[in-house]
Amino acid sequence: MALPLSVAAQEHPRTNCEFNGFSATPNLAVTVAASVAYYGCTVKPGCLSMKIGKGQPIVLFQRSADWICGYAENKDGAAPAWVAAAQVRELQPDPNPPLTAWLGNWNNGQDRIQIKPSNQPSKLVLIGHATWHGAGDVEHSGDVGGDVTPNGNHIHYSEGADACTIDLTLFGNYIVANDNNGCGGMNVRFWGIWRHIGK
Repeated sequence: MALPLSVAAQEHPRTNCEFNGFSATPNLAVTVAASVAYYGCTVKPGCLSMKIGKGQPIVLFQRSADWICGYAENKDGAAPAWVAAAQVRELQPDPNPPLTAWLGNWNNGQDRIQIKPSNQPSKLVLIGHATWHGAGDVEHSGDVGGDVTPNGNHIHYSEGADACTIDLTLFGNYIVANDNNGCGGMNVRFWGIWRHIGK
């Protein structure tokens, strides 16, 4: 997570926004205006800040008074952070989207998921590739692929017992994903907020 390290001066929660992972039934919101999120909070010296543009998605974890704890992103990285509740609008997903709503290419940074029609009724084909870049030339990757059956706005992908599993939840042009950390090499994850980038 490469984020600008500036200490926030304004009032903010005095505890960290704890990252609880991405559940199989997440809540997603978007910012209604450009704002500032705060992470790494302690009583002293305070929080570190990250600027968030209008319309940025945030996975919601919990609320504390006027603040929302969630997983926030900007162009420099991502972190569990506090955002003013007045600056976010929770998205209400279609609970039963048509199969066509899933189709297309989705990205999370450099990672990709493609969802295509299947030859089998009520099914789709999911193909994904994710990469983790370490120091120097170290690179680990993971690939997934197979038929999946949507259940409302959820998809559960599984390669079998004790193997890779991924849960996807559709929010219009966003997918919130979680996995079991078993879908590739070390530190490779199919999780976070994925954006629709076209058919």
